[in-house]
Amino acid sequence: MSGLLDQPAVVILAAAAASVLLLLEVALPTVGLAGSAGIVVGAVAVWGAHRIGEDWWPLLGIVAAVAIWGGLIAAHRASTIGQPAADLLFVAGAVGYARTTHDWSAAATAVVAGTFLAYVYPRIAAGAARLSSATSIVGMDAFVGTTATVADWDGGRGHVIAGGTRWSASGPEGLAEGDEVVITAAHGLSLTVGSGHG
Repeated sequence: MSGLLDQPAVVILAAAAASVLLLLEVALPTVGLAGSAGIVVGAVAVWGAHRIGEDWWPLLGIVAAVAIWGGLIAAHRASTIGQPAADLLFVAGAVGYARTTHDWSAAATAVVAGTFLAYVYPRIAAGAARLSSATSIVGMDAFVGTTATVADWDGGRGHVIAGGTRWSASGPEGLAEGDEVVITAAHGLSLTVGSGHG
């Protein structure tokens, strides 16, 4: 097994796989399997590069590429310069490593892996943007935008029934029992409501 991991092409493939897994972890709203697997696969790439014993510094281009891609995903922004720069850094780092190891099959692997990542990154970024803009379906934020019925009201505070449960709420004065209101925000265990269809 260690003989297989001592191949520059395998180091580059492991680095590419780790890159995809780490980018998925940044894109997903939870800490989990993708990031852990990315760290393990990245460690395999580092271990393989160490065993090969040639100059490994060109692989820093891959690290820089992942940092740029990850930063763009985390910031939820598209960049006309950032993505191509990251694509170029990945390919330059991987091809540079292939050159230091004098393994041209690794160079071909680098180009294929770089092309794959240039194709996959926009899809991961778009998925992350969809996730961040999606309406929450759990917790108090899930109520925002839905309607509730006033149970009791005094001044600008009272209780509403939302999702079959009675909640403390604040909102405009003049609401009365039975009024329908729209939930505009959730803070802790209290809702903020606005006038609805009354």
